[in-house]
Amino acid sequence: MIATTAWGASAIGGAEENGRLELDLAHGIGRVSYVLENALAILLKLVVFGIVIGVVVGILNGPAELGLEASGIIAAIAALAGLGALSATAALLAGAITGRRIAGVAAGAGIAVYGYALQAVANQSGDLAWVERLSPYSWAYSESPLESGFGWGIAAVWAVAIVFTGAAALALRSRDIAG
Repeated sequence: MIATTAWGASAIGGAEENGRLELDLAHGIGRVSYVLENALAILLKLVVFGIVIGVVVGILNGPAELGLEASGIIAAIAALAGLGALSATAALLAGAITGRRIAGVAAGAGIAVYGYALQAVANQSGDLAWVERLSPYSWAYSESPLESGFGWGIAAVWAVAIVFTGAAALALRSRDIAG
């Protein structure tokens, strides 16, 4: 989450603060394509990260006698990458709205804090168990992707990340850029 938050915060908010965004846009790059290409670059980093994790877990699966199915490993990587994408796109959106890197860091970190806080509150009492369903971490892992494979929660995390990306494109398209 730390890396993806930094990537998302730097993509637009950081680029605007250091003057690179204005320079890039002056060279005929569209605002919407700028956001989408930055989101795609972050996604590519997540895919590479996921492949490395998958290969390592796959190699260790036999000797460690974990008994994991390939589909479960892929689903768990999709859950982890989805949570990373959620933090990254929240940071991307905040940077597009404000033009500030720190706002992106706060938004990306806020996703993590929000998720962990909801999990902690839900674990305090059986009466508060419903609060856990509001956490993106619960969405991604409630169905245990290593055992069950893909579930609705993984799709929900990725769907919110896609919505955040679209909102970032709209926000940057309709805002003046600080120079």
